[in-house]
Amino acid sequence: MRKRDSLNVCSVKAIVPISHYTMWFIPIVCATNWIKSRDFTWAQESYFSCVGGWGDSRPTLTFKIDIVVEKMMFDEYYGLEEAVLKLLKTMTRRLVPEKIVKGGEAYVQKVHGSGHDWLDYVLEHSPYKVGDKVAVAQSYEKVGLAPDTLIRSCGRWKKASETGGWKNKMFVRGEYMDHFVRITGVKVEKLRSISSEDCVKEGVIVRSSGDHCFYHVHGIERPFDFPRQAFAALIDKISGKGTWSKNPWVYAYTFEFVK
Repeated sequence: MRKRDSLNVCSVKAIVPISHYTMWFIPIVCATNWIKSRDFTWAQESYFSCVGGWGDSRPTLTFKIDIVVEKMMFDEYYGLEEAVLKLLKTMTRRLVPEKIVKGGEAYVQKVHGSGHDWLDYVLEHSPYKVGDKVAVAQSYEKVGLAPDTLIRSCGRWKKASETGGWKNKMFVRGEYMDHFVRITGVKVEKLRSISSEDCVKEGVIVRSSGDHCFYHVHGIERPFDFPRQAFAALIDKISGKGTWSKNPWVYAYTFEFVK
């Protein structure tokens, strides 16, 4: 069990002149420069949470910086999280939200002839961009965070063991994770446009018997003769039955494991 002060959640104490504006400006500028020096992509909803304090003889300011780091979840039951950590999975496809698909269509009609098209719009609204460093989501308990580590949750600071993220990685904060990937490529395509090669990069397992190859998915007993068959079964398990046949638009991300 480890206890740590996250690199991305820190306390800063500064001794400053009495001037009201200076008292707030100097430490915030210093903190901003510190944040920019970090090799992370911050979510747009990142913000400062400041708590003021006073010393005995001179005015001081102590505040905590509350940063949100982007995260990405990989299914554990079907072995995808483990595949990422073992460098066996280097691609992931995520459904393009319907509101973005429709928003892109409306945008194209509105700015027709401007040089922008539907694909540009959808790519601009991708939650992850090339170069982003994204946390691999795992529960706080699984990453070994000490139960009494203070974490901001629902607008206030709580012990890690008292948050939803203690058992469920859906509710964790990315800055407390141990493993990260960097996005190296983003494209938009129909789900069923996936190639056999990309199916393997998505985590489909290849096994051989004599001169013949079989394709497997962790958690599904039957083998498949073709990688696309295996991936179709996987995506229907993860995103819901019938997803493969509906052939929705997806973001296809390529990534590399960086930690």
